[in-house]
Amino acid sequence: MLKSILNINANFGNVTFMFLSIILVFLITPGLAFFYGGLDRKKNSLTIMA
Repeated sequence: MLKSILNINANFGNVTFMFLSIILVFLITPGLAFFYGGLDRKKNSLTIMA
């Protein structure tokens, strides 16, 4: 039904790649915040992560 509404031909490989990319972005973002927070002074760490 969704395919007919949006007129999209999405196969399993494309959907899997998109979900994997989204998961990696959500994991990398806080990792970068913790990394940059460790390089800076402790009182500024919360500002970087927010």
